[in-house]
Amino acid sequence: MAQFGGDAYADFVAGAALPVLLSELDRPDARAPENIYATENVVAAIAKTLRFFGARVSDPKSVLQVWFAALPVCNDEDEAPGVYEFLVQMLREQPDVLLGANDMQALRHLVKVVAEALAMCSFKPELAQTLVSVIQGTMASFDDGAKASLWAEIPRDQQEALQTKGLF
Repeated sequence: MAQFGGDAYADFVAGAALPVLLSELDRPDARAPENIYATENVVAAIAKTLRFFGARVSDPKSVLQVWFAALPVCNDEDEAPGVYEFLVQMLREQPDVLLGANDMQALRHLVKVVAEALAMCSFKPELAQTLVSVIQGTMASFDDGAKASLWAEIPRDQQEALQTKGLF
């Protein structure tokens, strides 16, 4: 509804549906195997709501932070590209909302999320390269030790997948 419903659905989606979607992310079993696709659909729906009706969301920064914390989306190959396109858009337009003033925990989460998505998903080359560029740009001011520390936190199988794909 957020993407194609148009203005007629804006108030419903931003006002009534969004709180229900956000509450689903709080479930302790949200990432359980039997719920992962539903949870990733919720994450995608929140991204679409922010993208298309962000001006009607009562506290968009707060919702954006909850959405960012709910990443990654790696199992739902249909929704993943849109989610990561929105992530790139937000990192370009509102990096401080997601990453604070170089909040190391947020940066770790970003690197982990993007590395996992790039390793597990089959993105079009343009999106994959954009994600790599965003990560490299975000980490450009880091010294080699900080970069190595972040890389070391990525599981070995994901590191190998990224290198095999020629992304890092």
